[in-house]
Order: sequence, then structure tokens, then C-alpha cells
Amino acid sequence: LVRDGFETEFPWFYCIVAESAEGKIVGYLLYYRTYSTWDARQAYMEDLYVTQTWRKKGIASAMLKKCVSQCLAWSCARLNLSVLA
Repeated sequence: LVRDGFETEFPWFYCIVAESAEGKIVGYLLYYRTYSTWDARQAYMEDLYVTQTWRKKGIASAMLKKCVSQCLAWSCARLNLSVLA
């Protein structure tokens, strides 16, 4: 995880981390670039997680907005995700 995402010039994934004022990690969003012969540039959101006590405070929405902003900067046609229940 560290090698593939943080110790390389071309990371295999990107991660947005939400921290409390005390510096504790309370959520994360993991995503990566993909490509489609139909729509060209895309991204896939692999994980979106916020700890139970920090939910319903807008953290997931803020991380998703940041991810979408990055996808737009990359000129992605879409951001894909799957919901597992």
C-alpha cells in the first residue's frame, strides 16, 4: 500500500484522508484512474469510509467533492463506483 501509493512517481491509487482537529484519521476515500474505449478517461472510487462517530457531519460529501474535482482536472468522462450492501 505504501509503496504503490506513496513511494512511487506514478501512484497506482490516490487517497483523500479526513482528520479530526486532533489529527486522528476519521475517514478516507481511495480512487484510481481507469480508461474506457467508449468514454476515454475515467476514475474508479474503490473505498469511501467514515468512522461511525464522525458520520452525518458532511465528511463523506467533502471527500467526494474533492475526488470529483480531481477527476474533472484530469478531464475524466465519469467517476465509477460500486455499492456493496
